[in-house]
Amino acid sequence: MLVIIVSKDEDLRQFLISKDIKKDLIRPYPCFLSKKGKPRIFESSLKLFIIQFIFDVVCYYFFMWVVLWRFQEFKISYVYMSIFSGFIMALVFVIRIMVNKKRLGIINSKRFSLQKKTSIK
Repeated sequence: MLVIIVSKDEDLRQFLISKDIKKDLIRPYPCFLSKKGKPRIFESSLKLFIIQFIFDVVCYYFFMWVVLWRFQEFKISYVYMSIFSGFIMALVFVIRIMVNKKRLGIINSKRFSLQKKTSIK
């Protein structure tokens, strides 16, 4: 077994794309500020869950307020629906990341090495 430690971000991204990892898991978090950084698949699952949860709650509440809720009086159930929706969407996002980590065999994201199986003749 040959172990290759990748130092360049582009090589790492190309390797992850070749392993059928979706592009939204390869981009760094948050993806709109910078293209440099650690891909989401190497981030802590708890950190990603918290960030995604907050982002989803705010986006869901804002979208529903723009479309429906501004024409009605405020109800506390709107906040509960936003929290529940944000929790479910963040949970799905983190589960996708954990499944891909398991598929690639990433246990420790601080030191990641690409493994290629080679046969010695």
